[in-house]
Amino acid sequence: MTTPILARTELPTGEIAVRGPFELSAATRFLAGFGPAGRPDAAAEPGVLRLAFPSDGDWRHVGATIRQRTPGEPGTDVFTTGSPSPVFAGSSDDFGAVSPLRPSPGIGPSGRSSHGPAAARSFSAGPADPDQSGRPLSSASSAVPGAFGTVEVEVSAPVEAAGRVLAQVGRMLSLDVDGSGFTGLGFRDPVLAGLQARRAGLRPVLFSSPYEAGCWSVLAQGMRFSQAMRLRRRLAERYGKVVEVGGYRVLSFPTPGVLADLPFEPGLADFRTARLRAVAKAAAEGRLDPAELRAMRVADALERLREIPGIGQFSAEQILARGAGHPDFFPRADGRLHHAMREEYGLLDSVGPADLELLAGAWRPYRSWAALLLRVDRDAVPIMEEVMAA
Repeated sequence: MTTPILARTELPTGEIAVRGPFELSAATRFLAGFGPAGRPDAAAEPGVLRLAFPSDGDWRHVGATIRQRTPGEPGTDVFTTGSPSPVFAGSSDDFGAVSPLRPSPGIGPSGRSSHGPAAARSFSAGPADPDQSGRPLSSASSAVPGAFGTVEVEVSAPVEAAGRVLAQVGRMLSLDVDGSGFTGLGFRDPVLAGLQARRAGLRPVLFSSPYEAGCWSVLAQGMRFSQAMRLRRRLAERYGKVVEVGGYRVLSFPTPGVLADLPFEPGLADFRTARLRAVAKAAAEGRLDPAELRAMRVADALERLREIPGIGQFSAEQILARGAGHPDFFPRADGRLHHAMREEYGLLDSVGPADLELLAGAWRPYRSWAALLLRVDRDAVPIMEEVMAA
């Protein structure tokens, strides 16, 4: 939830060039209905999204005020550092399609002007490997940076962290993936075309990190959704931090260092507390790095995630898709997705996951994106909002 404040400072601001259709309004509506985020107010102010979260790497609590600019609208000049890298290839220093940060009137805890450079990671979504390796056979980016507008991000964080925050916001909104080829998939698949029309401009809106996705998975396993939401809210209020973001106070999720030492909580089963600690420890040790998980073969990434106590196949798939932001693999353990596919495509109940995975091959290289649209449209609730198995 957000609470307005009055103090104003100058904060660094950068822009991310959008490759392919994207509507910030669709993202805010999704987030407002996505219970695990605890942000029913996300769409309260049209055209603005405020986020607070632990930042990648150092886990400090940071914030971001996000707005979308249409092509030609005045704003920060956008540049690229060359052609975007193939999806999942390249190091964490492979950046592109982002402007330098500049000072902008804003809200923040520092009370001083900040200047500095930043860039957000950019990937091109190329054809996926049929063995779900997560490594493309070729790069497939032909989009002109900024042709679909830009997303402006005002960073509420020390200037030295601004570049990482900008990159993280890009991942959270799935703007680090070249989505210019996604619409074309609907030309060959009428079901997907209908989903795209009904959910125009919606890309996956992710948890702030695989760590936070893992914590939600632990809270939701075998528990009613409303109960899991209350527990998450209580953990955030007790162990998280309020960050001043764009004129409001926004609650940020607890850091791994805090949850790794989580005491036993009333109403939180001992086994669940132990699993939360295990997820936090894995994050603190660097085993939940999103870039690493996306660079691995899908099978290897899922195996790494399943090594964490309490994380089974279903949870591992959700962490990889909704935490790390892998855009192109088929969730083999998501029974509700499989049911929705049978309903939408008019298939018999006897059609199993293996055949459904073959059908989903037509969604390459955006299988995770298409799966999310199908679930959101079919269930009218975002993914992971049911009583979950591990």
